[in-house]
Amino acid sequence: MIKCLPSYAAEELKKALKDKDIKISDLLNLDHDKLTAKLEPYVGKNSVDVATMIEEKLILKNRLLGLKNVISKLTQSGKYSPEAIEQAKED
Repeated sequence: MIKCLPSYAAEELKKALKDKDIKISDLLNLDHDKLTAKLEPYVGKNSVDVATMIEEKLILKNRLLGLKNVISKLTQSGKYSPEAIEQAKED
């Protein structure tokens, strides 16, 4: 299981989400095979692992928050950005 994506794949995924090529609502409703196929153009061979990570968050009580957190972690943005991680270490 991957912990983070290579930088090029993270950027592709971030761009796809920003451009609305991938919508959060789509990620909530797809089965594993369709989710893997939808993610493959953006994250390549890591699509199976990314789909599994997303599906793990969908069983949480707050599915939307879990999904947002895993996307932030994969794309290294928000509280998972290198700057925020460094700031947390300093604090």
